[in-house]
Amino acid sequence: MTDINKPVNLNEMIKSIIMRIKLIRCIELKAIVTLSLVLINSGNLLIGSNLFIRDNNDLSADTILRYNHYPTGKLYVYYSKDQTNQSSPAVIFFFGGGWNSGSPKQFESQASYLNKYGVTVVLADYRTQKNAGTTPKEALMDAKSAMRYLKQHAMSIHVDPDKILAGGGSAGGHLAAATAFCHQINNPEDDLNVSSIPKALILFNPVIDNGPHGYGFDRVKDYYT
Repeated sequence: MTDINKPVNLNEMIKSIIMRIKLIRCIELKAIVTLSLVLINSGNLLIGSNLFIRDNNDLSADTILRYNHYPTGKLYVYYSKDQTNQSSPAVIFFFGGGWNSGSPKQFESQASYLNKYGVTVVLADYRTQKNAGTTPKEALMDAKSAMRYLKQHAMSIHVDPDKILAGGGSAGGHLAAATAFCHQINNPEDDLNVSSIPKALILFNPVIDNGPHGYGFDRVKDYYT
């Protein structure tokens, strides 16, 4: 029996999920894991000293990839500490902020933690109202473009394209979930033959309901179905 009074270690929960995903060989979506909890402060986890690329997001990463031509079209790649020529599982995280603002730095500590357990982590930047004057629709386009790009280029960073998970918090949780379930919104420049559906979802307090009584309906009502 689970002790509901015992503190929850979200990083440990994520690690347990990833360890199971590493054993999955089939390509379809196998699990949706909703961690409807307030994001924890993991400030005690430090970034490894081998990270050496830094840009104007004040993020250090092993590799920075560009998935589209917008200034925010960047993926910050953190390799697992036992990275070899063999493909590893990966998680792409989308930050929260109501599609208005935010930073990929939100999941920097989770990247450091999961790297120690053989997981490559990718922190995605994307367009928001603050940095690009855009709507949630453009944010979702970017999220799906990022997932497709990561799958297309996975082998070049020693990631198994069939073992890529998506995660995020709040609005970022919405974007992660929508890469799997929102099929009608895509960047017209994307190759739609490449699926944006991840292996599994890791969602922190996600925005799931955008309907008339949900969050952000006034911003998505023109294309809500």
